[in-house]
Amino acid sequence: MSKFTEILKMIPKGISNPQDIIDGWINDAKLENGDLSDEQTELILKRRAICEACPLNSSNARTSPEYMELYGKNYTTSLNSLHCAVCSCNIRKKSACLHCSCGLSEYNSNNPTNQQELKW
Repeated sequence: MSKFTEILKMIPKGISNPQDIIDGWINDAKLENGDLSDEQTELILKRRAICEACPLNSSNARTSPEYMELYGKNYTTSLNSLHCAVCSCNIRKKSACLHCSCGLSEYNSNNPTNQQELKW
């Protein structure tokens, strides 16, 4: 799948939750500038560490048995950024959206008979 096609597939989800996307971008910028509380900073950094180690992030999912178990195929992507292979969100931005939950919540809503434990 081309990078353009992958980005096009993300548009409907982005349109349905623009405030979450904006919050993630704003909080990521605030984090970079030291404008978040210690508690908020700690939460974002904890989430990022979980995502970086997660077998479902874009770099790990390519060879992840967990991704294969969920989807029955290997993960492939043309996107260069580290993102969730389940929800496609950029990990830096998603983890900075303080009221958002792990991308597995999207999988769970689409697979009610195979619920997965959220990573955060």
